Amino acid sequence: MALLDQGKNGASGSVVCKEQATTLLRLRVAGELVDGRCRPGESVQLSEIASKQLLDEQSVLNIFRELQTFGMVSLSGNVSAVFHSPDPKEMQQAYEIRTVLEEVAGRAAARVLKGNTGALRREMDAVRAALDRPDLDCFAEHDVAFHRNILQAAENEVVLGVWDSLAFDLRIRAVIGRISGGFSELVNSHQSIVDALEKGRGREAGLLLRNDVETISEFLKKSESDSGFIKALRNDLEDAEEVHKAFLPHENLSIPGLACETFYKPARRIGV
Repeated sequence: MALLDQGKNGASGSVVCKEQATTLLRLRVAGELVDGRCRPGESVQLSEIASKQLLDEQSVLNIFRELQTFGMVSLSGNVSAVFHSPDPKEMQQAYEIRTVLEEVAGRAAARVLKGNTGALRREMDAVRAALDRPDLDCFAEHDVAFHRNILQAAENEVVLGVWDSLAFDLRIRAVIGRISGGFSELVNSHQSIVDALEKGRGREAGLLLRNDVETISEFLKKSESDSGFIKALRNDLEDAEEVHKAFLPHENLSIPGLACETFYKPARRIGV
């Protein structure tokens, strides 16, 4: 398993602050789970991860304890972890909460960010650069920073605390891993949010943020529905082929290949 190997996204010989390394590790673990590089039921030794990422074992254990809280892993004796598939229902419920949090934050943040959106624009530039490489971990890191900057500008500790407690940095990375295309539209939607905040239009910014989150929430619903339909249809076709072989072994039953993209194309406008 190539989980968390050092590479273009991993720790290098240069000095990387512990906080940044920990943040990137959290995002990479979430990415591994949804990108298919880490299979449900697969196990990993925490000491190996700590060694590869140049982190102490306690920091890695804390990250995996957080992942365990959200049902993404199960720890075994604080030395290893077994991975699980993310719970679609739990993710959907969390995103319903996020729609409210970000609308409230957008309305309030406009007072602080009017004429002062330089930090948001820098995060957008970093998102574009990550998209060009492409680097989904880095993309998620700066997309998270974009949203947290708005939440912090809202100066509402309750809203920010709930956002952090639901680990939306991990959820954003997980969702990005399931998106096929549409990243340019994501950047464009963020540009509209920045423009509204730059002009101090809080109500508009709040609605744009809510729309972004609701759009991805609908995407998640459709993704789960379509994947279930495709799986059932594929199973039905495979069963039909087996029955045909049993009764007519000398005849060839040709069943066209069933690819997900034949039945499902993600909506062109998405937000994360």
